[in-house]
Formats: sequence, structure tokens, C-alpha cells
Amino acid sequence: MKNTKSFLSIAVIFLALFFAGFISFILESNSQLPSPTPIPYQLIQINQINVSINNSLNFTLDIEDGANQCDVLSKALADGKISSLNMKYDGNW
Repeated sequence: MKNTKSFLSIAVIFLALFFAGFISFILESNSQLPSPTPIPYQLIQINQINVSINNSLNFTLDIEDGANQCDVLSKALADGKISSLNMKYDGNW
């Protein structure tokens, strides 16, 4: 019976040392991992506008914040709200 208790004591001590070494290894491995890099993002404001052309064609568009008149007309063309668009720059305006 004395040998069994001695064996159990040695086995418990061995297991405790084994698990302590294992936990130490895991903690050391995790400390060598690079920290995650946050991903930057940009918040985009979407606005809804109502467009009326010659009081006969009315539609709604979702546009990004800061869009100008050319952006609105280009978006209308891309969304199929208008069938054609002919724009040219006039430096006098």
C-alpha cells in the first residue's frame, strides 16, 4: 500500500510538472504571435435625392455625400433612369 501511495504521489507530481510546462509553452507561443492590425474603414454617407427633368421625368437616386450635378446625371445614366447623356465642360461657367 505504501508503494502505491508513493507511485501516486510521483505520478501526480509528474503530471503537475508536465501540465505546468505545457501551459508555459502555450503562453510563450501565444506571446510570439503578431498582434492583429486594425483595418481602416471609411464611412460613406448615402443621400436620396429627387430628380425632375423638364417636369416630365421624375425619379429618385441614392448618391454619395459630396456628389455634384455631373455625378448625379452620371448615376442616373448608370441606373437606367435616363437613356443618354451628353455633357461637355464649359470653362465660362
